[in-house]
Amino acid sequence: MLFKLMLVMTFGCSVLSFQGCPTQGYREWVIVGSHCAKHFHEEHNFGEAERICQGQHENGHLISVHDGKANDDLRVLTGNWYKRTWIGGQKMPYANSWMWTDGSKWNYQNWVPGEPDGIGDCVQINYHTPGKFDDVQCWSKRGFVCAFPIEK
Repeated sequence: MLFKLMLVMTFGCSVLSFQGCPTQGYREWVIVGSHCAKHFHEEHNFGEAERICQGQHENGHLISVHDGKANDDLRVLTGNWYKRTWIGGQKMPYANSWMWTDGSKWNYQNWVPGEPDGIGDCVQINYHTPGKFDDVQCWSKRGFVCAFPIEK
């Protein structure tokens, strides 16, 4: 059974809505891109957040972002303000490239101008500008968004 979770955000007079996750047992989760996702407000470091996400679903990880629409949805899901939130981006060891914790291809990025600046190896969003990426030290505590692929 599908349901609509309505989130009302202030963008002039527009109302944005999310479709509920179709996977049984995940009623509080919403669709973001091709994933079911949930924003967790309690703060953990990056590794703890990833472990929590892995415990939520057999294919669970911190969310990966693959296009502007998913990034916009994620920005709204996290409150569309400056609350720094973990997503699943992580710097590859000994390389100057990034990867997603779910193993998917790093094919989209939305860095704050001047980022990444090498301060950290993990990615948060909503730094200075809602929806923008920033590299930060992985031990920092943040809320986070978990996700798993929608089952077909």
